[in-house]
Amino acid sequence: MYWAVYLAGFLRTRSLGNSSIICLAQTILSRNSGLLSSVVSAYASYGFDACLSEMYPALIGGAELHIIEEDIRLDLVRLNRYFEDNGITHAFMTTQVARQFATEIDNHSLKYLLTGGERLVPLEPPKNFELINGYGPTECTVYITAQPVDKLYHRIPVGKALDNIKL
Repeated sequence: MYWAVYLAGFLRTRSLGNSSIICLAQTILSRNSGLLSSVVSAYASYGFDACLSEMYPALIGGAELHIIEEDIRLDLVRLNRYFEDNGITHAFMTTQVARQFATEIDNHSLKYLLTGGERLVPLEPPKNFELINGYGPTECTVYITAQPVDKLYHRIPVGKALDNIKL
C-alpha cells in the first residue's frame, strides 16, 4: 500500500505494510468496545496521517463517519454545534485545537477526543469526555502510544503502546 503525506514542508511517500494500519484500527476498535453504534468525525485533512486513525477504524468497525467541512474546523463553537447536532461520539483534533476545545467548550456528545501531532500542554481533564493523547512518528502509522488525560499532569506521559507494538 502506498500513501502520501505532506509533512514538515515536503512530500513523503511511504510504503506501509497493511499490518501497520490494521494494528492501529484493531487497537482503536478494541479500546472502544467496537464502533458499531458510534458516530466518528473525520476532522483531519486527507494529507495528514491522522486521517487514517479516523477513517479506517470507523469504516472497519461499522461506525457512522462524518467528514467535517473546512470552514468549521477552527470555529470551535460551530464545530461543537455540529458535533452535538449529529451526535458525534469520537473525534480527533490537532493538539492545540483539542486543548482549546477541551478547556473552553462544553460538549455533551463526545465520548472520546483523540489528539496528537505535537506535545500537549498540561490541562485539567475535560468533564464530559475522555481526552486521549497519541504519540508517535508518521512512519509508525500515525501514533504508537496513547495516554488518557485522566488528571492534571505536570508533563503528560506518552502513554502505553498500542496493541501488537513493542517499545
